[in-house]
Amino acid sequence: MKFFNLIVIFLWLTSAVFSQTVWQKHPSPTSDILHNAVFVSDKNGWVISHHTGLILQTKDGGESWQVQTRLGKGYLESVYFVDKNNGWICGENGRIVKTSDGGKNWRLVGNFDKSNAFSIVHFFDKNHGLIFGTNTETRQGLIFETNDGGKNWLNRSAEVSDKTGFTDAVFRFTNDSLIVGGKFFIRSVKGENDFEITENKHGGIIRGLFFINKKIGWAVGHRGLILRTSDGGKSWENIEAFSDSILRSVYFTDEKNGFIVGNRNEKGVSMWQTKDSGATWQTFKTDFPNLHRIVSSPKKLWLFGADGAIYSINKRKYEQVFKT
Repeated sequence: MKFFNLIVIFLWLTSAVFSQTVWQKHPSPTSDILHNAVFVSDKNGWVISHHTGLILQTKDGGESWQVQTRLGKGYLESVYFVDKNNGWICGENGRIVKTSDGGKNWRLVGNFDKSNAFSIVHFFDKNHGLIFGTNTETRQGLIFETNDGGKNWLNRSAEVSDKTGFTDAVFRFTNDSLIVGGKFFIRSVKGENDFEITENKHGGIIRGLFFINKKIGWAVGHRGLILRTSDGGKSWENIEAFSDSILRSVYFTDEKNGFIVGNRNEKGVSMWQTKDSGATWQTFKTDFPNLHRIVSSPKKLWLFGADGAIYSINKRKYEQVFKT
């Protein structure tokens, strides 16, 4: 029995070390907190810092990252590109900026009050987009819509005027369906219909969203909050927490296999994995710092976080290592 236990411990430790080493650590030009990222192809991607206005870009699939520009001090929350040229970034103090040349130049769009803190920007094409946020004085939710690339914005906030605001939790279901979160959930179809509001009856603040299909999805957030839906977000069930830290991002490769990342807990863990649709979550000891985002490019999964952290794993290697 002792020999068997030693074998089990050895296999667990080997798996833990191997799980870490298969994630490639990329040289980073910054020690800032990397908060949100987007890829439009295997080659082209952008990531924004949280506090310093820094924007990084890759043109070689993430093998190297360069500082593209700084937008000045202040929180940046969300970045979205519809192609390699047209992109938007939003943040605090009513700031929304746009590029039409891949990030070489950025310009302010809209004329918003500085009490508006924007946390999500998402465009369906280069003209039609939505931004979500919170009024820092009233704590009310904000929604604005544009049909001309951001030159003009329609205020649709009255549709959620009795609700609290939004975090950076967003997921695109299909070409025309979007869900966002905060202390509640809102689902919209290109902003053309009334927003469908679902109350988060379990409490807590949502920080990350991911749907495997139109029905099954996950939400994670503060104090280890994990929620699951099987009806497209109309109702949510609470999953027993395995951490008391902030869980910031969730990603599933299929219905069974997924990851959650967030702030390091008391055991120094900032990443968890499931192989059984979330029935159980495995932790593996790594030297990852606080992680803010797990995202996908066509060929890789990516991790971004504190201390300028950039990690990736080839999806084929993921299939070999994490699904066995």
